[in-house]
Amino acid sequence: LHLGLAALVGLQLSVMTAVRFVSAGVVPAVLAMVYVTMRRLVSEPVGLAALIVAVMPLTWLLQLGAAMASGVALLLLLGCLLALYTERFMAGFVLMGLLCYTHLGLPWVACCSVLWAWLLNVWPRPLKVLMAVVGGLVAGLPWLAHVWRHQAWLHVTSRTENITLEFVVGVVGLAV
Repeated sequence: LHLGLAALVGLQLSVMTAVRFVSAGVVPAVLAMVYVTMRRLVSEPVGLAALIVAVMPLTWLLQLGAAMASGVALLLLLGCLLALYTERFMAGFVLMGLLCYTHLGLPWVACCSVLWAWLLNVWPRPLKVLMAVVGGLVAGLPWLAHVWRHQAWLHVTSRTENITLEFVVGVVGLAV
């Protein structure tokens, strides 16, 4: 993310223009990736339904545009799952490693997703999937160890968001 922003600034864009450009691009990219991933993993109607559900919560879309690193990490997470499902294990390994460097929480969401899919017998070659995921975690280990070593200096501050459960009428309507 930071290298991409630096490249845009290197193209003579101002810092704010580069940030706005990436922020505006993250949301459509994530929505497209949700559709593509679910279409490939399940079916086209499920991909469309996943896209509709992803578009409904407005606060999520606004936060996704503001928190660019989380949006990029979500792209990496979906790409990793898709790569593993399509048996592109090296790509899954690389994306899992990049995910470790991009976001501290989403690699563990990826591990839980892979485990859940393993329990449902989704993976065509589960041992290769396991090797790719563990390899990606090992590749991200230097950064995770660095964060662990310096955790006393890291402080999570409450941004007073996500304190309510967002009720999305459309999602309930789709469930009915």
